[in-house]
Amino acid sequence: MAEHFCNEHQTKFFKGGKMKSFAHPIEVNGQTVGWCNEDGEKVSKLSAQSDSEMLPEHKEVIEKAKASVSNEMTKGDWSEKDRTTRQSIQRQTSLKAAVEWCIAKHATEPVKTIMVVTVAGLFEAYLENGVQVEKK
Repeated sequence: MAEHFCNEHQTKFFKGGKMKSFAHPIEVNGQTVGWCNEDGEKVSKLSAQSDSEMLPEHKEVIEKAKASVSNEMTKGDWSEKDRTTRQSIQRQTSLKAAVEWCIAKHATEPVKTIMVVTVAGLFEAYLENGVQVEKK
């Protein structure tokens, strides 16, 4: 599967449904603005619209997409992105575990937000440090 990898965007190409070739979406701020095909062709999702018909926010998104395609991320940029992604996953995991723990521990009374946040902080510290954390 290594032959279906986009070195430019450091992501895997995929092919599904009625797709004729392998491709991956180009996203800016969580919005798909175009597609990068395995043959090197980049297709703008909004390219069929003329500039006069295009909303200002669409123009801005297209400009950001063009800039992201032309400027490759450095290894440091990818490291920082990976670090923030891992931190986000840890926080989501901690919060989910805290909610489940609070519901199980206090099944007969309503769960309070402050209790969940406190327990989530303890779980997050445990995930980060891997040691037992004492509640203060």
